[in-house]
Order: sequence, then structure tokens, then C-alpha cells
Amino acid sequence: AVLDMWRCYCKHHGDCEVVIEPDDFLKTEEYPSQYLGGPTWTRRYGKSWNRWYALRRHLDSFEWVMSVDPDQFMSRPCFGNVSLSSLLPDRKESMPITIFRDFPAIHTLNSAAVFLRGGEAARLFLDLMFEKTHYSGHLDFDQSVWDVTVLE
Repeated sequence: AVLDMWRCYCKHHGDCEVVIEPDDFLKTEEYPSQYLGGPTWTRRYGKSWNRWYALRRHLDSFEWVMSVDPDQFMSRPCFGNVSLSSLLPDRKESMPITIFRDFPAIHTLNSAAVFLRGGEAARLFLDLMFEKTHYSGHLDFDQSVWDVTVLE
């Protein structure tokens, strides 16, 4: 249902395209993993990294790419009135490579919905993220690595 909402949103505004990468980019055992305690120890794999692999794959295909968590969708008031591309900086201006929302009240950045501008700077940003894929101590896999990379 969420994918259909995004497709409908793009069709309505005519300035975006939904690209889905349904397959894993790595073998399960190649993803970063954590052991979760409790009555039994379970291993959790960081397949949330797939969104960054997909974003990197399509970085050169669009002026801007957006990665969105599966639980993110347009609210009813925004759906018909706000085109996300209208919020992006004009090419003539000095442009950032990434646009995202932060939550200063809880002292974290948020990668639930992220824009990256295609080009070498964005590719470098993603390379910096990917080099931390298997660092220990990142509790939220890609979210924690996102935070660290933005701060760098």
C-alpha cells in the first residue's frame, strides 16, 4: 500500500519516479550482524543496508535520489499540495549533497527519508558510509553509520 501511495504521488506531481530494488545486494552472511540477548541468542542481519546499495546504484541516473524507509509516506495535506522536488535547491545555487531531517530533542540525525544529489561528492559520502559497514558498536546498523558519516 505504501508503494502504491508513492507511485500515485509521483504520477500526480509528474516529477519523480519510484525505483524498487527487491533483491538483496549481498549474501545474508555478508551483511553486518549483531547478536541479541534474551532467553536465546538470535543473530540479526543488517539488511537495511540494501537501501544504500540501491541508492548508490541509481545515483548517476537522476539529479537527486531519495531513499525512504518503508514506513514513510506522504500525509494527506502534503500529498496533493507539496511536490518534494520543489523543495530542492535550484542548480544555480550552491547546493548541498544531502538533505535530511534531524531531531535535536533526542540528539540524533534521521535517515528515514534522505535526498542525495548525484555526483562525486555524494559518491564519496556513500563510500564513507560503506567503509563503516562492519564497525562494531553501531546499534542501528545503517542509521548509526549515517549519523557518524554526517558528523564527519
